Amino acid sequence: MKRLLSFLLLAILIAGGQAIAQVDPDTDGIGIYADQGAMTNAITATPGDEIEVYLVMTRPSVTAANLGIAAWECKLVVPSNVFVWGWNIPGQNWLNAGSPPDFIVAYGRDPLAISNAVLLMTFIIRVTDTSPALFYIQASWLNSGQCNLPVYLAKDNLSRLIPLHPYPDGPDQPSFKVNPDATPIQAASWGEIKTLYE
Repeated sequence: MKRLLSFLLLAILIAGGQAIAQVDPDTDGIGIYADQGAMTNAITATPGDEIEVYLVMTRPSVTAANLGIAAWECKLVVPSNVFVWGWNIPGQNWLNAGSPPDFIVAYGRDPLAISNAVLLMTFIIRVTDTSPALFYIQASWLNSGQCNLPVYLAKDNLSRLIPLHPYPDGPDQPSFKVNPDATPIQAASWGEIKTLYE
């Protein structure tokens, strides 16, 4: 009986932890996810599937006292085997000075509310084949922060650009993967593979 209760308690804790645990533990992150809670950044899909994905800022270092997110900017690098159906930016009275997939978004009177997962944008993707589709997040063409990273502004300090780190490993590594390949532990040459079958 004690084992059963321990198991049930562990299962509840794991399930509860998954509901609130984001994959990016660091502050001022930005990523593309399959959920608005920023928990899944790799999925599998078949050609023709339409999948809603989310650009999410995670764990902003500014607080609710900073009155919200006044602006953000980044560029999304979309793989060639993906069609994007619409770019939907939440909120009111916003203006994008970029051209998708380049975004330089500023909010007027209604900044985005600050939370552990701030939804910046929703878009729908459709893959055209089963090859890996890798999305990257980089600095916008404007590169306002002069740091080659996405940036944002808090409403109470419009002169302080705050860099965002693309999850998981920066702008040169994919942020979101559709149909990712298995990563080999050790690369093998073509000659080594051929000898296995001789």
